[in-house]
Amino acid sequence: MSPADRIAVGDIRDACSRVTAFVGTMDGQDFIADLKSQSAVAYRLIVIGEATKRLSKAFRLANPPVDRRAMAGMRDILVHDYHKLDVSILWRSASLSVPALCLAVSRLLDGP
Repeated sequence: MSPADRIAVGDIRDACSRVTAFVGTMDGQDFIADLKSQSAVAYRLIVIGEATKRLSKAFRLANPPVDRRAMAGMRDILVHDYHKLDVSILWRSASLSVPALCLAVSRLLDGP
């Protein structure tokens, strides 16, 4: 992995860790009622999307299971179409997708 890719993957892992910490033991209803947590999660998902867009073509080809399109797509929605965002989708991303992504990028950085 190139140094630039390592930095981008590290940024993704850091953002994932923060999202996980932000939601903690919340359930979906708590998250929907907490605008600060929604904003914090949304920002970190933007960071994930931006870092994903910085990954080299060689890295993307070597690591096809990482769903970069979904990450970049979420970033685009949050930045450009934020008024269309469904908070329940934000919750599912934070509670299901982000923890799985954190494991995947940790394996890339630390090995199996």
